[in-house]
Amino acid sequence: MLTKQLEQIENAIEEALTETGMKGTILSIPGIGIVTAASFFGEIGDPLRFDHPRQISKMAGYNLIEDSSGKNISGTSISKRGRKNLRNVLYQMARTMVAVNAEMKELYQYLKTRPNNPSTCSNLKEDSDRHLQPDEKANGIQSRISFG
Repeated sequence: MLTKQLEQIENAIEEALTETGMKGTILSIPGIGIVTAASFFGEIGDPLRFDHPRQISKMAGYNLIEDSSGKNISGTSISKRGRKNLRNVLYQMARTMVAVNAEMKELYQYLKTRPNNPSTCSNLKEDSDRHLQPDEKANGIQSRISFG
């Protein structure tokens, strides 16, 4: 009984996706299925109203903001001002695409292994070293960090 209901729901989703006229386009991307595509379109509405993909990114709250106060510059992070569900859908799409789409897997590997990767420990250590007071660097003491 549950299987039949699930099948009916998926058929209704597929019909609604067909009505958008974008079913073939989005389902041609390896790793994107009917439910994921419907969730994406359900969150963003009509994709043709966006002039640039960054607008969708901003709508999800993936735009970068700088976290700074006075002289202290802590770096950048995502704003998270946007639709939490859209962020979740985009994240799930990205994870699936990296797992099954060869092009996305290659891009992911490049981003993780590129030189000067902002998420590596050595770059994080360099960032923290910039905030150490000069006398602490000379003495080899790296336990106190200046915040002013």
